[in-house]
Amino acid sequence: MDAVSFGLAVFTCIGTLNDIHSLMKKASDKVAAYTNASKEIPMLLKGVHHQCLKLRKDLEFLQHLKIEDTVDNTELIELQEDGLSKLERNAAKLARTLALNGRPSSREKLTYAFKYKPAVTKFHEEIQQWYARYSVSFYLLARVMAVHEYNTVGASQIMETVAGLKDARLRLLSKTMEKPEMLGSNGHEMDIPIRFTTATVSQNYAARQIVLDYVPAKFPEYAENARRDIQELASILSNFDPLSTGLLTCDHVAEVNVDDCQLFVLSFSFPPGLSQPCALRELLQRRPLKAIPINTRLVLATSLTTSVICMHAASFVHKNIRPETILIFDGPESTKNTFLIGFEFFRSNENQTQRRGDDSWTMAIYRHPKRQGLHPDSNYRMQHDIYSLGVCLLEIGLWECFVYYSFEDDDRGLPRDEVARPGDVFNVHPRSTPERPHELHARETKLRLENLARDRLPAYMGKKYTNVVLACLTCLEDPQFGRDLDNDNGLIIGTRFIKMVYQELQSISV
Repeated sequence: MDAVSFGLAVFTCIGTLNDIHSLMKKASDKVAAYTNASKEIPMLLKGVHHQCLKLRKDLEFLQHLKIEDTVDNTELIELQEDGLSKLERNAAKLARTLALNGRPSSREKLTYAFKYKPAVTKFHEEIQQWYARYSVSFYLLARVMAVHEYNTVGASQIMETVAGLKDARLRLLSKTMEKPEMLGSNGHEMDIPIRFTTATVSQNYAARQIVLDYVPAKFPEYAENARRDIQELASILSNFDPLSTGLLTCDHVAEVNVDDCQLFVLSFSFPPGLSQPCALRELLQRRPLKAIPINTRLVLATSLTTSVICMHAASFVHKNIRPETILIFDGPESTKNTFLIGFEFFRSNENQTQRRGDDSWTMAIYRHPKRQGLHPDSNYRMQHDIYSLGVCLLEIGLWECFVYYSFEDDDRGLPRDEVARPGDVFNVHPRSTPERPHELHARETKLRLENLARDRLPAYMGKKYTNVVLACLTCLEDPQFGRDLDNDNGLIIGTRFIKMVYQELQSISV
């Protein structure tokens, strides 16, 4: 599969949608003429017709992409072509149904009219399923798009995000991004802490609620690198649609000095229609399992996986994925929406890692054994984020807290080792000691997590979800997941991540 074949697949799918476009108009008129008792059918046809127009606009955007034809792109293009082929087959089936010929007798009119309803309804569901399974892979296209003119007017939010992400990457390459504003140490005295995190809720100048995420400049000798990376991250995050990516929209970045400590402050807008953010850690610690149904846990897991995919598509590694860096917002009808924050350790995937660590046992639980201790054994790779995701997915599936915090009433609620204890799932304390150096306890912790997934998780979330968690926890040992891809630029691993984790989560039905 190459870029030419991909373009042909898009062209074929657009042609089928064009057929549906004209057939739907004829079908809608015919059904409306047959009976007034089935007004819902013309309305249904009209709604799906509008959906098809938007889908066609998205495909036209894909058709006009100029994709860099390299070896690394092969698996991504094959994934896209597979999705397009399935969509085209479903569209062709609907087109055949809508092209029914002949005029029925008066006795058959109502029956004939209702032949359309199940076919159109099914195609409506298939489009939604197609977007759910394949649209997240569109974000990787920003990594392989060559410079070209494109128009996203009328396209979906996903395609607008892809285009914006590509524009942001071009600005980064041309060094035209804005530098962070310098603020005094008293810029946000009225912040409300979000317990179990380092983030706060505040208000901007328009009195709208925002989330402030504080990123310390840990190593003074690398301050310029940190400043450049935070500028790039803020620029990239300003292009993401939060509801489809699980990453909050960044509208401001500032640099502050508090008690001689240099901090970068990322300001995020509240997503539309959402409110009351809290940490996933707080939900895990305070809400019993019976209060969180399986479908809610599955939604949380899928949304978090989307966040990681989009973070990697933007060429960043997070390096700090754990329940303390995952915000949960309340949505309409008691829905839950997850967003990834806590960019304390992030860096561009294209920049060199410093191989500096820490001895925090609460963080080490979510780190691969080769990335633990003051001096990690290996450079940070995207798979290390995927491993951390796997630990979080295990915790979400079991809905059992791996770390508990005990705060005083007047405590700000910052997550610290001093006020933490390990969850009951651990047989021994996951802290290194002279008798148990970090190399030993790191391997023991990883083995304990894998055994928890194999032994207990199937009863809570089923076999498919268990396999997804194990795929994440063993991604650095699995050759199919890119064990030997040390020099991969993220496209191959990203594509396999989508197929082996995201699409498997999407295929789970409750």
